[in-house]
Amino acid sequence: MGMDKLKWNFHSLEQLHYAVNSTLRYAMQNERCKRWSKVIETYNLLLWMIDLKNLPDDYEPPSMYNMLLYETYYHVGVAYQHVGDHRKASEAYTNAINTVSIPKNGCLAGCVINSCLMTPLYARRAFTYIRLGEIKSALKDAEKAVVLDSKNPDVYCIRALTKSSSDNEGAAIKDVELALKLKQGHMCSLMLRSALTKPLADSNAETESCATVTNFRHPRIMEFYDKYLFTLCVPHTIVQINLTPDKPNKKQQTEAQKEGTHGNLKQRPASAPDSISVEPFKCGTSCKEFDKMVTRRRKDYGEAIRKHISRPKTATPWKGDKLPVAEVNRHVLAPCWK
Repeated sequence: MGMDKLKWNFHSLEQLHYAVNSTLRYAMQNERCKRWSKVIETYNLLLWMIDLKNLPDDYEPPSMYNMLLYETYYHVGVAYQHVGDHRKASEAYTNAINTVSIPKNGCLAGCVINSCLMTPLYARRAFTYIRLGEIKSALKDAEKAVVLDSKNPDVYCIRALTKSSSDNEGAAIKDVELALKLKQGHMCSLMLRSALTKPLADSNAETESCATVTNFRHPRIMEFYDKYLFTLCVPHTIVQINLTPDKPNKKQQTEAQKEGTHGNLKQRPASAPDSISVEPFKCGTSCKEFDKMVTRRRKDYGEAIRKHISRPKTATPWKGDKLPVAEVNRHVLAPCWK
């Protein structure tokens, strides 16, 4: 789908929320069905809809916006890898890395603060660089993944696969041994060690098996990665998109200050556009439609409490729906007198 042929014509956040949430659900459905071409098309549409270039100039995105971009870029990158487009996949992972990168204060060289969110991105991008023939870049990303999460044996498997892809099986075996020292019985490390130490004639006989994966060029590497390196996969933490700003923008604050009549009082921040706001009310006034049920429940609860703690002063309230007084004396008082 060409994004240049589409027109961004949403008139409210409600319309945008409906569209982006429907698109996200459709993308996740396609992921489960492994329709990777549809996944790519749908996620690219989602990225186009939430692009800040299409939103108003004074719009300030909420705090979850960067995490939404991070997850979307990651999953579209995985989809590109499944269809064999590793160039587009590496670009998607780079965009995800830039999304969660925090510039260092005072650094003029453009240095950024690394984050644990980057670990799965560096691991995936090392994979794509190997398939693109960029060995040095792949080794650099694999090393970054190890530095960011040195206690995770999976990152050593990534570095082992990267080194093995550059025809350095000896160094790959050392990384596998390091992973096994961190966690004995680590499944991915055991499988890599078995495949790396297996004679070449035996491994060629089972080329289409995950048990023979030794590098990122293996035909079953995608299945191997998803199955045995799942700690380096990014889950969907955002399944409901809400782009309502966390706070009013400068324009809304200025308008609120102009409308205020008491300059010495603090003005209440303007509510987010298209959000539900509650108007001030006075005690004793009639409530709105959506508050009637709450009021009725409170009234019923109060009546139930009053009935529970009340005691009849005469026998009159007991007539009709309770036992007669004579029956009460016979069933209740008589046993006490015996």
